[in-house]
Amino acid sequence: MATVKEVITEAWDALGELYTETASGGAAGGATLVDSNFKSSDDEWDGGSIIIDYEPTATAATGNVRRISDSKYIEGTGTTFTPLSAFDAVIASGVVYSLATKRFPYDVIRRRLNAALRALGPIPLVDTSLSTASGTMEHSLPAGISAENIRRVFVSQTGSDADDRQLMENVSWFTTPEDKLIFRTEPFSGETIMLIYMGQHPWVWAEDDAISDQVNINLAVAALVYQLLRWERRGSGGETGTSAQDVNDARIEYENLLKKHAPMDPGKAPRLRYLADGRARKYGRHVIPSS
Repeated sequence: MATVKEVITEAWDALGELYTETASGGAAGGATLVDSNFKSSDDEWDGGSIIIDYEPTATAATGNVRRISDSKYIEGTGTTFTPLSAFDAVIASGVVYSLATKRFPYDVIRRRLNAALRALGPIPLVDTSLSTASGTMEHSLPAGISAENIRRVFVSQTGSDADDRQLMENVSWFTTPEDKLIFRTEPFSGETIMLIYMGQHPWVWAEDDAISDQVNINLAVAALVYQLLRWERRGSGGETGTSAQDVNDARIEYENLLKKHAPMDPGKAPRLRYLADGRARKYGRHVIPSS
C-alpha cells in the first residue's frame, strides 16, 4: 500500500524537482541535516522540502518529509539544512535523502494530492466499526455510509481458534431510507461486521498516511502531476515555465492511466428477498424470477 511520502516523492521526481544526496550527519534531536559535500548558496533551499529515503540503521526518521526553514552553506563544511519541525531521530552519516525545490511546496503538494484523489470519484472503502449483538438484527450505518452507497456485507465467523476469524459474505440483509442495516436472520453475537461501500478517498496529510490500495500508484502520481501543473499555470496566469502544452500532456497521461486503472465499483452482490409466502429469491444485478 503506497503512502503520501511515496506518491509525492514520485511526483516531484516526475516533474524534475528532486535531487538525491547522502548526509554526513546532523544535530541532536533531529534538529538539522548536514551534508559536507553539498555546495549551495545561503537560503537557496529555504521553502523546499527534504525527504529521508534510507537510513542504514533504520531509525524513526526513515520516511520523514519536512519543509526546509533554513539552509546555510559554509566553505569546507558543506550545507546545513534546518527542517521546520525536527526529524524523528538524529540524522547519521550515510543517510540517503532527497531535496525537492520550493517550486511545489510541501503543503501545496499535499493539498493537490487530496484534490487528485477526490477527482477520481468514489472508490470502494471498508468499515469494520459495527459488531453483531444478541437479539439485534438492526444496525445504524456509520457516519458517511448511506443506504445508497453500501455494496457488500461480511460477518466474521469464529472458528475453534478465537484469533482465526474468517469473514464470510452475508446476503441476507437490506437497508432502509433511514440508513439502517437490517439482517433477515440474526448473526451470531460478538462478530465483526465488515461493510464495503463507495465513498471519496479519505483525507491524507501525514507522510505515512496510506493511499487506498484501490488506487493504482501510477495513476495517483499522474493525477497529482496534472493537478500541480494546473495549479502552477492558473496561479501564475501562464507566466511560469509551465506551458499549456505541459498541462495538456499531463492531462493525456492521466486520462490514459485512468482508463486502465480507474477504481471499480464492485456492485451489490445478489441477496435474498423474502416473499409474502416465505419463499426467498435472489436479487441484485442478477435477478432470478420467483416461480
